[in-house]
Amino acid sequence: MRRVEKSVRVNAPVDQVYQMWTDWENFPRFMSNVEQVTRNGDTTHWRAKIFGTTQEWDARIVEMTPNTRVAWQSTTGSTNNGVVAFVPVDTSSTEVMLAIDYDPPVGPVGDAVDAITNTMEKNVQQDLDNFKQLVEQGVSQAQVQGDTGAQSASS
Repeated sequence: MRRVEKSVRVNAPVDQVYQMWTDWENFPRFMSNVEQVTRNGDTTHWRAKIFGTTQEWDARIVEMTPNTRVAWQSTTGSTNNGVVAFVPVDTSSTEVMLAIDYDPPVGPVGDAVDAITNTMEKNVQQDLDNFKQLVEQGVSQAQVQGDTGAQSASS
């Protein structure tokens, strides 16, 4: 089992950041390998291209504390468990901290490739940076439109 811990500061209030993160269908917009995420109750179904192969798995949401934390555990496919925490820095910025425990797909070969290339670590940081950009662009668009920001995640 491998672990990645990364964080990013997003220039938006915690409620907007949390709202964008928990809109599962947005994940392909900022996660480069994710093709689709669907939610049914406390379960999400994922389809992603990892190490050149399409992978699918289900994960159960084990904790969802508004504006604070989301935690999950995979129930099918390779192990993929984690937590994302949202920490208000001030009224207009939020620290997003992500920790993922995972088994790379395709067994020992995937593990060796990931160990050498740090692919997962690089992807997670890039995905968080993409998330930051997506949220901040939404906030900027809302401000231009005269919105208070409450709906910026859907812009």
